[in-house]
Amino acid sequence: MTAPPAFRLRRHPEIVGGPLVVLLFLLSYLVSNPPVQTWLLGIGPDEYGDPDAGPAVLACALAMAVAVTVAFTSASTTARVVSWLMVPVSLAAATWYWFLIAYYGTDLGGITALSEVLFWGMAAAVPVLFLVVSWRSPRPNVATYVAEAILLLFIGWALLITIEEFGSIEAEAGERRVGAVLIFLGAAAYFGLTTWLVRSRRLFYGACALACAVVAAWGTLGGTTATGYYEGDPIPVVHPVLLAAAWSLPAIGALAQVAWWARGRARTTD
Repeated sequence: MTAPPAFRLRRHPEIVGGPLVVLLFLLSYLVSNPPVQTWLLGIGPDEYGDPDAGPAVLACALAMAVAVTVAFTSASTTARVVSWLMVPVSLAAATWYWFLIAYYGTDLGGITALSEVLFWGMAAAVPVLFLVVSWRSPRPNVATYVAEAILLLFIGWALLITIEEFGSIEAEAGERRVGAVLIFLGAAAYFGLTTWLVRSRRLFYGACALACAVVAAWGTLGGTTATGYYEGDPIPVVHPVLLAAAWSLPAIGALAQVAWWARGRARTTD
């Protein structure tokens, strides 16, 4: 007996969601071009001939929303894996368009402001999605592991960018150092929460929390600066200890987690 279309669509939303994501990506590219903006939206380029990429961010945000919906609702493991892979693609495209807005675009008032909100909302959704995946997604499941890896890599990348860009975490004083310290304290608490949500990842996520706490502590206690091109122009320096902690502690935690898993598996097979 053939399942009714509505039931099939509920179990396999990728039937509609897949083509829709592709169309939204194409739309984001089209609306970022001056001729299409002028014809479709009535928006002309700025005095330098550069278009505003604000409308393109809207399409990327919709693509990410569709991909996440399919990832959580599809009965197909393959569809869920592909949908999770589309999340960083959507974020990468939105980041590129946001870069065009920040440096080359015009100020379109409401559209530009909305695209800024959507971009930061997409970025903020990643740690929330990671918590939801860690807490509620089925295990063992390939799609769950892919989602965890993708979202965790994005979070780690964002924190490393914070170390580099807010390298003023080691500045003698100032708001930027305080802001960076608070970010890493929040990240330490965040990974501490994940150790409670996912008991099978306690060693790894605990090491991530420890790394964030070390970086925050160094930013509070340390203070290394260098002289810039102009005399008296201090430039904050990212101390090697920060990067070493950011990389080595999670790596050690991951190895310890794998060793613990292998030990438990060996016991069950004996």
